[in-house]
Amino acid sequence: MNFGKVSVNLNGDLNDEELVEKAKKVEKAGVKIVWIGDFDFDPFRTAEIIAENTDLLIGFGVLSASKRDCGEIIEKVEELEERFGKRFVVGIGAGQFRDAKDAIHRVLNCLKMLKPRMVFAGCSSPKITRIASEIADGILINYVDPKLVEELASLTKGIKVSYGPCLILPSEFEEDLVLASAIVLKGVEKRFGIRIEENLEKLVEMRRKGISIKNSEIFKLKDFLLEKFAIAGDVDLVVLKIRKLLAICDHVVLSDPFFRDEKSLKMFSYLLRACEKF
Repeated sequence: MNFGKVSVNLNGDLNDEELVEKAKKVEKAGVKIVWIGDFDFDPFRTAEIIAENTDLLIGFGVLSASKRDCGEIIEKVEELEERFGKRFVVGIGAGQFRDAKDAIHRVLNCLKMLKPRMVFAGCSSPKITRIASEIADGILINYVDPKLVEELASLTKGIKVSYGPCLILPSEFEEDLVLASAIVLKGVEKRFGIRIEENLEKLVEMRRKGISIKNSEIFKLKDFLLEKFAIAGDVDLVVLKIRKLLAICDHVVLSDPFFRDEKSLKMFSYLLRACEKF
């Protein structure tokens, strides 16, 4: 499968019409694959809608092995393959868990069961990267800071994908960008000596209702969050940041809230041209 160098994440929290519209826009811009996360919506239904209305490759980035039984994941993927062919790439990650050993076991077991399909492991630590790289075709690195990406990318010979929040600024979705970056940080708080006390799920619900969260505590960390956990700035700065990542890894996924912002989507063709030839 040829992914190209840059792609975009699409979430299933849009209505069907909006999802199809955005999928067609990114396909027209020249992207080869879109990615779907495993949040509080059905990623398989989202994949079905995109597959019915485009010719795009579709990646799950990532499905949680703690949240979903691997048998269920395989069954759903097989159903999609029967209808739409071998257009699907499956990323598996731990998700939220209580027992780290059990979570790693679930990820590795699911990766094995999904073979010989192309499978990726969602990684944010050296340990899971080393172990999963023995099975997976590549790794989905949950960072966009070059130093953090390089640390994990050096541990595998497989395909290296950097995946993180992106937005061309200024934008009405800047609050969503800060929130998305905080969600990434939440999984690695100990590493950075930072503790987020805010209820991030509540903040997500507020943003979906159009309520501002600028008075939230996470905005005290705004500069740090956007520097370490997001690809953001004017269009030329975003291109520069993507190119820095492509010097380390093979592919970059522009994640939420990039796809929500019409201005960012309008610049997507330019981003692709500037980065695909890099």
